Amino acid sequence: MTSMFIICNQHQQILEKSGNWQYGEENRSVYRTQHKDEAINQIVELTVKNPDLRAKITAVDVNEKGLLILPDAPEAHPQTSAADDTARPCSDDAIDNIDDKIATTEEQPLETTANPEKQPTPSPQQVLV
Repeated sequence: MTSMFIICNQHQQILEKSGNWQYGEENRSVYRTQHKDEAINQIVELTVKNPDLRAKITAVDVNEKGLLILPDAPEAHPQTSAADDTARPCSDDAIDNIDDKIATTEEQPLETTANPEKQPTPSPQQVLV
C-alpha cells in the first residue's frame, strides 16, 4: 500500500479538493498529496485566509482501488456544525486541546532605573501590548 497525506482541521474535518471541509463521506473528493511539503504549503495558504484554523497533516494508506483508508471513519455523519466536538476521523488529543496548550504571556511591569535621564528599554512583549 502507498501512503498519502491529508489535512484535518480542529473540528476533525478533512479538507476536500474544492477547499471545503467535510467528514470523509466522499473519499475521492478528499484533498491528498504524496508529498508532505505540498500539504504544508496548502496549510500555509489556508491559514492566511483563516488565521483561526488549526490544521494538521495526517498520513493515511491507500488501498488497491486508490481509496484512502481513513482512520476511524464512521459509517455516516449527521449534518453538524463546525463547533461539534464529537469524534471524527482526524480526532487527536493535541487538536482537541489546542486552546489549552497555547502559551500565554504575562505582562511584566517596566523596570525603573535610578537615573531619571535614562529611560528603560521596553521588552518586545511590552512594545506589542
